[in-house]
Amino acid sequence: MSLTKLIEGQMRNRRCGFSVGGFGALAEYQDDAGKINVASDGKLEAHSARGALRINFTGNESALAYETLSSRADSWQHGLTIFGKLDEFGGACRNVLTELGPDQAALAQHEMGASVFDLGVGLPNVDFCVRTSDSDLIKRLRRQIGNSIFEVEQHVIDDVIDASPSRVVI
Repeated sequence: MSLTKLIEGQMRNRRCGFSVGGFGALAEYQDDAGKINVASDGKLEAHSARGALRINFTGNESALAYETLSSRADSWQHGLTIFGKLDEFGGACRNVLTELGPDQAALAQHEMGASVFDLGVGLPNVDFCVRTSDSDLIKRLRRQIGNSIFEVEQHVIDDVIDASPSRVVI
């Protein structure tokens, strides 16, 4: 069975969740009876009321299955890590707030063209971003471009939390 087919099956499993990230930043997705799309080019997409997930397979990925202890004494947690070379699959590793421009690849049509900002968490494998059309939030974020969200006195992360824009994890 191909990795794409394996993941497609798990995307259809309502008890399966997905996560991506690293130390200090994690995004999670668990479907709540949404819609699964499978494209012939190796892209898998899941859409639900709570969010969306897109996985683009290139054929250069590897997978490692594992299991860990559970908080329940009578069960185990099972997982599958998908990985590849950082030069092919890695993030931009930005350490400062950066405007990336309008989103031309949003999964939700109503979010196409909204502004995307990389929060600059500095992880090598993933970029944590926000997407917004809120002009007030865009102005506040633009004032902090080039600054670390962890060091600015203007509390830009509080603005992001208060506005609760869409999170985009690449």
